[in-house]
Amino acid sequence: MKRLSWLMVIITATLCFSSSYTVSAEESETDDCWVIVKENYEWIHEDEEMVEMHASESNLSYDSQCRLIEKSTIWYDMSQYEYTSFNDDGTISNTSKYWYDSDGDVIYLWEETFSYQDGVLTKRSWAEYSDNDGNYSLNQQQNTSYSYDSQGREILTNTTHGQSYYLVETTYDENGDVIRINSSSNGDLDNMLEYTRSSLGKILTETSTDYYTSGQHSLTTNYSYADTGELVSREQYDGGNNWTIYWNYTLDEKGNAIAEEFNRVGNSPWASITTYTWGYGYENSASSQGAGSSEDGDDSSSSTWLILLIIILILATAFMIYSRTQLDNVSTLAKVDTNKIIKKLLEEE
Repeated sequence: MKRLSWLMVIITATLCFSSSYTVSAEESETDDCWVIVKENYEWIHEDEEMVEMHASESNLSYDSQCRLIEKSTIWYDMSQYEYTSFNDDGTISNTSKYWYDSDGDVIYLWEETFSYQDGVLTKRSWAEYSDNDGNYSLNQQQNTSYSYDSQGREILTNTTHGQSYYLVETTYDENGDVIRINSSSNGDLDNMLEYTRSSLGKILTETSTDYYTSGQHSLTTNYSYADTGELVSREQYDGGNNWTIYWNYTLDEKGNAIAEEFNRVGNSPWASITTYTWGYGYENSASSQGAGSSEDGDDSSSSTWLILLIIILILATAFMIYSRTQLDNVSTLAKVDTNKIIKKLLEEE
């Protein structure tokens, strides 16, 4: 009887372990891949036709490691597909972008490839192609090389395009945050981005200055944050164009931005809204199912072994109950006094 009791305890513990294993596996997967799976963009305009023409919907897909691998965007009269591939060490291998017209024909294609040394990006090549009845020919190409400081931070990119070259120089503060980015073409400064930051390193202002032969023009964007640290708004005044631009962000209970409202007031008013749908990335990607087949197989295999173990324990319990019953029957027969039975039969005769 004690053996039977212990066996029932083992079965109960196994069932509890199986249940907790399933729950913990689900929690670990979902917590690690909470991402934007859909974006919707539209104009806020009284003309419904204008709204329809400028609306777009994007779907984002991720692999089993929660890396963005595909983004498809549908517009009124065209569509765009972006793809990203990764190397075994997790670095980006290449990206590509296709534009299709309403008839499904490719109207634009570009690709980027990335080169590394010891896992550090050293070169990126960008190429634009044109489609001639399914045959792609190279239109233009540019190459970018990267330089880093002693702390491994990117400080210079040099992009060559034909006979021209473009430099982007990045400067950091003592905390390691970016405070200035200078962009120049063929040795002449084109643009400067300057940042002021809070004590926590968050951007408070971003000043963009464009340089021309006749002078320069600056725009400053102010950033505002919630008490919990999430970005909730940006504001930019453009005196030259006589307008002010506002970006306002709506957050969900987790602090994720679920909507961005763009509003330009003053001269040439314009408003739009982009909404974001959050979800579990691995559920949104058909390709992630293939990429994660090995992990899924491991989970399935573990579940199969647990089920087999439970079946074996149940069969063993049934066998022990049956054996115990037979043993009791034999014991009962063994206790019967055969002499009394024979004596009784003789008396009856």
